Amino acid sequence: MTTGALSGLRVLDLGHYLAGPMLAMFLGDNGADVIHIDPPDGPRWDSPANAALYRNKRQLHLDLHDPAAVARAAALAESADVVVDNFRPGVLKRLGLDPAAIRERAPQLVWCSLPGFPRDDPRAELPGWDGLLAAATGLYPARHGEVDGDPVFSALPMASTFAAFMASHRVAGALLTRASTGRGAWIEVSLYEAAFQAVGSYAEVPVSRKTDNPIYARLHRMLQTARAADGTHLYFDTPLRGLQRFLDRFLPQYRLVDLDDSTCEQMVRDLVELIGTRSGRDWERICQEELQGAFGLCQSTRAWLADDHARASRSVIEVADPVLGATVQPGFPVLLSESRPQLCRGRSARPDGAGPEADIDWIGEGFSWSSDRRLRHDLALDGVRVLDCASLLAGPTSTRVLAQYGADVLKVDSPAVTASRADPLTDDRSAFNGHRTVSSGKRMAFLDLKDERIQGLLPDLIGAMDIVHHNFTPAAAERLGLGAERVRELNPAAIYSTMSLHSHGGSRADYRGHEPLAQMVTGMGVRAGGEGPPRMLGVVVNDHAAGHLNAFGIMLALLDRLRTGAGQQVNASLSRTATLHQLPFAIGYDGRSWDEPSGPEATGRHALDRLYRARDGWFYLAAGSDGRDLLAQVDGLEDSVAVPDGQLGAWLVPRFAARSVAEAVAELRAAGIGAHRYVPVIDLVEDPIALRRGLLAVVDHPGIGRAFGIGHPVFGAFEDSARPFLTARRPGLDTVDVLEELGAGRLLDDLIGSGAVAVGENPVVNVTDTPGYWSSGSIESYTTPARLARTIEVIRSGQPRRIRRAP
Repeated sequence: MTTGALSGLRVLDLGHYLAGPMLAMFLGDNGADVIHIDPPDGPRWDSPANAALYRNKRQLHLDLHDPAAVARAAALAESADVVVDNFRPGVLKRLGLDPAAIRERAPQLVWCSLPGFPRDDPRAELPGWDGLLAAATGLYPARHGEVDGDPVFSALPMASTFAAFMASHRVAGALLTRASTGRGAWIEVSLYEAAFQAVGSYAEVPVSRKTDNPIYARLHRMLQTARAADGTHLYFDTPLRGLQRFLDRFLPQYRLVDLDDSTCEQMVRDLVELIGTRSGRDWERICQEELQGAFGLCQSTRAWLADDHARASRSVIEVADPVLGATVQPGFPVLLSESRPQLCRGRSARPDGAGPEADIDWIGEGFSWSSDRRLRHDLALDGVRVLDCASLLAGPTSTRVLAQYGADVLKVDSPAVTASRADPLTDDRSAFNGHRTVSSGKRMAFLDLKDERIQGLLPDLIGAMDIVHHNFTPAAAERLGLGAERVRELNPAAIYSTMSLHSHGGSRADYRGHEPLAQMVTGMGVRAGGEGPPRMLGVVVNDHAAGHLNAFGIMLALLDRLRTGAGQQVNASLSRTATLHQLPFAIGYDGRSWDEPSGPEATGRHALDRLYRARDGWFYLAAGSDGRDLLAQVDGLEDSVAVPDGQLGAWLVPRFAARSVAEAVAELRAAGIGAHRYVPVIDLVEDPIALRRGLLAVVDHPGIGRAFGIGHPVFGAFEDSARPFLTARRPGLDTVDVLEELGAGRLLDDLIGSGAVAVGENPVVNVTDTPGYWSSGSIESYTTPARLARTIEVIRSGQPRRIRRAP
């Protein structure tokens, strides 16, 4: 038996393709006993990805059209702790595997379903292909930060991976609840719902705060990457103080704060010429290790699989596969220091059992966690206290997820980020970007952790916490009194959680940087750039996703603490998350063709799985193996059967261009082919399903005002119509209360006067009295006033969501 956090847990994996099997893979990596069921002729998706998706699992082949096989599957489900499926809604019931009936017989069971569209969505019968889901949720923006305009295809299966990431903590949360109540849960995480987590803060109207750093804006217009001597590229990230140190050493005539456009252009030319004198990896080492600058190597996914840090940190792992031979593949979703994830077995060479009489049964002893906590509304983390010292997007997302399960989260920020003290060479002016998206559900305090008086309060603060979370480098955490050893001394039972650019272990463990560097080093940027230089994806794909995986790891550590009483360290990273996002393209083996669609000109995977331009917009077409026959049933496309595969896309382009989007989508769906209009993010407000389900919501935020963005429902025992949503509080709004709780209220005036604390009057986010908040002429957003009109109408006239106030 394994010793992972989920050791003994029984998981029945009915998943296929990517989302369901990936979730079950995460559970198996952490010690669960997983039995995966496939049809008699093997997996429905014949892909190298199965070398990873089938690890740490045993395989059983059953024909679910056979009543005896259905009975065997039902018996396994009733004796399991968790069942995972990603069939379309209603399919399992038609096969005789009714989840509701099985859960009635086994009320302790946690059943997690990951369909393409939700069961109450009129699109539920559409195939849950990633291209369709990306089209439905605006995940193909042409450039980073765009919410409007024509789409640019990305081969990343973002809806599937986000669904697996979200479902991982939904299952862990249900297990924590079961430990207290004895009851299981029905969980649905549709790919459609999950895709809104990728949209993230780009749905905000108005934006919480728009980056206001003219130095970076000027530089970013002129320079993002530079070609190195070995043909790789180097990406320049923030904070800019690292770039200034680089200039001080190599080009001392330039000071960033003094640049005008002309001088900046000359500096960029000199910088590009200089980068061309050494390899990209050499420059990355110099900039990160000697100058503490946020520079990053741009390399292919193939190179990342061979990268020394990727292997040393187990962001990628070596696995022997009976089909492909020796493979290198994405590693574990998150690192735990004590109940460590591990590889126990690779994919089986043949099924471990076949048919209803197969001799295969559970090895795991079953659910063995118990807790005497009494939970309000079955909130998994009710009463759990969290200290969140993380900044920007990824780190705060982790604890916002915890707040959705009822955790009491205290978010501590430095008073230095207030507008009057912001340093243009730091990330101060980016602080609170996406605040309503990533910090809903938290109490907010400004405390300067460098101040001796605040340092004196830390022991009591840390001692009262169940979880301490930050995204500092290890050295910075030590200086601030938040190092791992000190926290362990003060509170041995605390979970010590960190978010980092790169995972612990390996040469890049202490490197600085943000989303762009994770995309670049793992191959995302090279794929997005194609034949041109590496480029950013249009979606912040790693920041939000890493937060979900971090929350999963924290919940695993809490489950393990129920058994041991001890805390441990949890680490999630952006580059580890980026590797998992690319799983279909990140299986390295001898003879692999590295030919996935790439570059901004790519429109899809092939003629029957791609974007097409219609007369009045774009749509996505997704058809399976019978797509050619079905296509010939569409009026005007009867002759498509005679067109060679390699020419079909070009043949279809003018024919679809003559139709409207509505006509093309309706005709294709009538023929049994999946199709969906491409909906830019700014137009998602027109989707009644998104509004009804709270995937997009109008919320009244304390100290901020009414605003629009993705919704954050509370994951407890509520009727959908009465489910509360989290709100974001104005930064600093709870500083005074926190000081009073720590017995330091008498110091308030002195602390404010010296700048050691700040309160909620600081103008670091947009609020209702910010000039232009209600004016479509000057409202802070990512698009034009005319395109905002419908969203502003919804904000003004819509019924705000019922809210749950911060504990």
